[in-house]
Amino acid sequence: MAKKDSQNTPPVDDEEIIVEEVKANFSANEPTVLDKFNRNRKIYAGLLVAAVVLVAGFFWYRSSQAETEAEAMDKAELAFRAFYQDSLNLAINGTATFAGLEKIKTDYEGTRAANLARYMLGTAKLQLGKTDEGIKDLEDMDKGDEQMLNASAYFALGYAYEEKGKYAEAAEKYRQAADLVPNESTSPLFLMRAAQCHELGGKPDEALKVYQEILKKYPRSQEGQQVEKYIARLQS
Repeated sequence: MAKKDSQNTPPVDDEEIIVEEVKANFSANEPTVLDKFNRNRKIYAGLLVAAVVLVAGFFWYRSSQAETEAEAMDKAELAFRAFYQDSLNLAINGTATFAGLEKIKTDYEGTRAANLARYMLGTAKLQLGKTDEGIKDLEDMDKGDEQMLNASAYFALGYAYEEKGKYAEAAEKYRQAADLVPNESTSPLFLMRAAQCHELGGKPDEALKVYQEILKKYPRSQEGQQVEKYIARLQS
């Protein structure tokens, strides 16, 4: 695979990725959460977690960390691009000329690049039908301060557990995704999936509570405008 001319490739801005991908992945106008996951495999990026260190070694640590992060991101660039282009096996395994996500995850453990690689590995493996492997990578992520990335990971885990018929675990992950970044667009969507998983898992009382929560907190959302029929059904 030929390396693209970096001069012709526009830089990737984290904030633009967040805005564009939230709209693409969590638009309430699309039919289901599972459809969103199947159609969108890109990454939500956020801010790096600040390291806590001894004052005496702070400046050395900051310098060495910056160098390590920069090196890791540089090594991961082609694997990340392959992931963005849905070349999943190429992204995972790399080639003789660039490191794949598996190698980035291992060689740069503790860096942001490695954490992003874990997320990409997890979602890529889910797409390839390797559900258990995907779950492991997503569960092993460092759930630090990158809230958009974490919400995306919890959403993917909810999807994976739901596919496996583990509805209690799925409901929990959808709940975590909903609560991590509360908002009118994504939270009611995730809560709706959590409630439906409670129903599928034989817990109608739990489902009813979540449906009522959607109505109370997000009445103007698409889910909030539809949820009364689910409440009425469970109360009848």
